[in-house]
Amino acid sequence: MNLKKEVIFLELTKKEVQWKNIKIPYIYIVIGIIAIVLSVLSREAVKYIVQQRSSISSAFDGLDPVPDESNLSMVGELGIQSMEQTQKEELLEYIAKQLGLKELGPVKKNERENITEYSLRKEGKNADTTVRLIGVAPTEVKGVPVENHYLHIELQLHNQIKDIEGYKKKIGEILKGIGTTNIESELFFKCRCNGKLTLKEKNHLTNQMISNLSGRVRFENRKEELYTVYAYSSALKEYISADNKKVNIQVAMNYDELHDETVVYVGYPILNGSY
Repeated sequence: MNLKKEVIFLELTKKEVQWKNIKIPYIYIVIGIIAIVLSVLSREAVKYIVQQRSSISSAFDGLDPVPDESNLSMVGELGIQSMEQTQKEELLEYIAKQLGLKELGPVKKNERENITEYSLRKEGKNADTTVRLIGVAPTEVKGVPVENHYLHIELQLHNQIKDIEGYKKKIGEILKGIGTTNIESELFFKCRCNGKLTLKEKNHLTNQMISNLSGRVRFENRKEELYTVYAYSSALKEYISADNKKVNIQVAMNYDELHDETVVYVGYPILNGSY
């Protein structure tokens, strides 16, 4: 190699080394940025999935049939106190107003043994609502008659049934706002399948619904005539304990021979005999 060629070779080699010294850190920077972006996107995706699955109605995502009815029952304690009839009626009317109920009829009174119940009911095209104030075992404190009072609110939606979870939050806030404690709730969806499902079809549908909620089966009784499965999903906040295991999903099915259809119930946290 002559001197001129050697000088040219050395210059090219020098430039290549310089280029590499610049290029390698740049690639690392790009890779780092991509990794950060992917990490953020991954976290947001997981967050989105958890948010989506934190609703019991997600059990029906992508499935047929869809629920045609949703039901909510909430009960809590008002405690032992003395209340006049007018106070009880005003309390029920206040709750009804907070729920947006209008054109209500008179408060009804029902007495049986040691229980006195005052109730308001509103039936409509989209929903049926019942508000009850229940007084149990009247006694006397310093000569004043008192009862242990409970509030019970029931809501059944016929349209926009997935809104039931929004109502659950709203009713919970109303009950807490008037001093109600130890609030318990039962929420369930109901759908109907044409004909009598086989055991295989029931299992397939149940497994899909529990999977949609990222749940795991806890207890099961998968029989033709008495079909019920209990599961737990950490995506759902509320749960009960049974045999030291958390449970917050219940799927039950029965056959309605009169209408030739299989009725499917999905409860949160459990159904409490609603099927």
